[in-house]
Amino acid sequence: MARSRRGGAAIEFALTVPVVVVLLGFILDWGFWFEAQSLAQAAARDCARAGAGAPPDTDPVPLARARADALLAAEPGLVRAITRGATPVITVALRGAAPAALVDCTVALPAAPVVGLLAGPVAPPPDATARFALRREVQP
Repeated sequence: MARSRRGGAAIEFALTVPVVVVLLGFILDWGFWFEAQSLAQAAARDCARAGAGAPPDTDPVPLARARADALLAAEPGLVRAITRGATPVITVALRGAAPAALVDCTVALPAAPVVGLLAGPVAPPPDATARFALRREVQP
């Protein structure tokens, strides 16, 4: 007596779809977080570079902050998608003595999850933060 195999494909489909959906959510959330981290690193690096290369008679902090703001403003759609409307936090500090001060830039992008299926240890961190510092040297 032969058994009917109708419906086997539907059961296999029903068992694999939740796994595929969770895996896709994992990939999307982590992919957006890595993109946010890359953008934060680029902004912090350019911020420190602009501050370190500022002329010796000028304050490097506003120049560095303006460069980080300009880099983030060049990608408005990406920043809006990553932060979901939250404001990126840019911190610029000048550390050390004047001839060879250190320009320290920190950029934090509050990265909201895209899908939000993941929680606990597999969820991406809430913020994409990058810090970059360069020494400011005056050439004789």
